Amino acid sequence: MQPYKIFLVDDHTLFRNGLRGLLDSREDCVVVGEASTGEEFLEHLRECDADVVFMDIHLADGDSFRIFRDVDITIPIIFTTAYDEYALEAFKVN
Repeated sequence: MQPYKIFLVDDHTLFRNGLRGLLDSREDCVVVGEASTGEEFLEHLRECDADVVFMDIHLADGDSFRIFRDVDITIPIIFTTAYDEYALEAFKVN
């Protein structure tokens, strides 16, 4: 079985590096790219060959939900956040 190709989006370098470390320690996952802002993620989206995206909801350039209002993204997104009030909106985005 091929490892899951994962793209990380988080503006906190420490968290992104920690998550990368956890994922890199697994044989069934490989991190194929990273972005620290929503805009940076959109720049990489066309060439992104990821199976899944781990995305922080609260980014330095705004909440990540705005991306989904403007762009149709078909890659599954796993939202990561420390803010529980975003949970319902994450479900609305599907």
